[in-house]
Amino acid sequence: MTLRRAQPASLQHYEDEKIDLLRIRLWDVRNCTAVLSDFYGAERVLAQWALDGRCNGVHFEVSFIDGCVVKGYHEFFNKGKRSCTFSAHLRRMLKLMANRPDLSPLTHGRNMSRYLVPT
Repeated sequence: MTLRRAQPASLQHYEDEKIDLLRIRLWDVRNCTAVLSDFYGAERVLAQWALDGRCNGVHFEVSFIDGCVVKGYHEFFNKGKRSCTFSAHLRRMLKLMANRPDLSPLTHGRNMSRYLVPT
């Protein structure tokens, strides 16, 4: 019987591989906090907080499994009308981060479309 060392998995970067969500953390001015694992749950929490009427926006932190963390602020309403959904807001932020090195030098030029954010 001979023992062989296993070869390490390739560390090659795959451009078409999608990067999944790890965690979404939401908090508002009333210090209400929600930690979720999917965008559907985040949309439901945000809808409930908006119905309360005491909250116009939330701070958020979205972590992906590759270690990328996106932080920002999402407003529910703009000039009395409902603004875009949370996932649409995050998709816009990711696109902006890829094109603006002054906003995020770590993500400039990266393929941010690889991050799984529902449409």
